[in-house]
Amino acid sequence: MSLLTMGDEHRGTIENISTFDPKRFRCRVHEYVPHDPLIEPYIRGCGFGNLLNIVSYSVDYKFILALLERWRPETHTFHLPIGECTVTLEDVYMLLGLRIDGKAVNGKVNHVNDICNELLGAPLLDDEPEGDTSSQARGQGINLKYLRQYYNSIVLSEDSTEYEKIIKAQCYIMILFGNFLFPESTGNSVNIMYLPLLRNINKVNTYSWGSAVLAHLYSALCKNAKKNTCTFFSCAYLLQAWGWSRMPSLAPENERPFAFPFATK
Repeated sequence: MSLLTMGDEHRGTIENISTFDPKRFRCRVHEYVPHDPLIEPYIRGCGFGNLLNIVSYSVDYKFILALLERWRPETHTFHLPIGECTVTLEDVYMLLGLRIDGKAVNGKVNHVNDICNELLGAPLLDDEPEGDTSSQARGQGINLKYLRQYYNSIVLSEDSTEYEKIIKAQCYIMILFGNFLFPESTGNSVNIMYLPLLRNINKVNTYSWGSAVLAHLYSALCKNAKKNTCTFFSCAYLLQAWGWSRMPSLAPENERPFAFPFATK
């Protein structure tokens, strides 16, 4: 217990739990965007095939909030009456089917619109005014609304070129990042950092996307462990699936046994 130094700032104290209004809490959960069947081979080749089986991104907000009240940033574990536990890389692999080894997911958070023109075929990135250091600090983002509109405007057919299919596949993956795997705190953009990693569609699956998702989840858990924080922005679906699989007594009734990856219809 000497390791737990957060004190009254932690949202899990009796006083903070009793005074916090659960109606204020929300998760950055977006509407599911169906994929085009013609780009499915590219999505699977990039290592995100299991995510295509998910047909809803809805989560139980109160369940996520209850887990946050048990999360301790000092130890990166949930403190439960039966002991400590945490989400591991194995969980990410078993639940989402994402690669947990390979190259690190990192890069520049600021780019010019040329990168969008080159990889997505449209200037979707808003150029920041010169000297705007605040935007550079938080990183640039592609507006998800415009990205979805652009994705829907690309109509493919059997006669479409491979270049057109790759562009739409890259758009979908970026939507997948912004909607599901790496949602931003604002909820309306996806960080430009991920786009250059999609430059070579055949090398996307060489990155450890599962490790990046877990790191993003840990960051959100630690930030939301503080009292009065009201917005959880990370892969809440992963956290919920982990909780249900590890504590099945808290999961909804399900006549079928769990299958792994957990993301099955």
